Amino acid sequence: MWLIVKALISAAVIVAVAELSSRMPRFGALVLTLLIISMLAFIMSWNKDHDMIAISKLAREAFISTQQ
Repeated sequence: MWLIVKALISAAVIVAVAELSSRMPRFGALVLTLLIISMLAFIMSWNKDHDMIAISKLAREAFISTQQ
């Protein structure tokens, strides 16, 4: 059941960003780069493994990769 919920949430975010990007490209890019995607990844990772070390590594790598 959780797999279906995760897929629906991910699909909704992707469709929303795609629709927004076709109407307002700059705003779509802004939404895409916001923490929404990161937060969803953290939540899904936590629900799957409850491994805070893995989530902190993911957060650190996401932050570092956006700074370069």
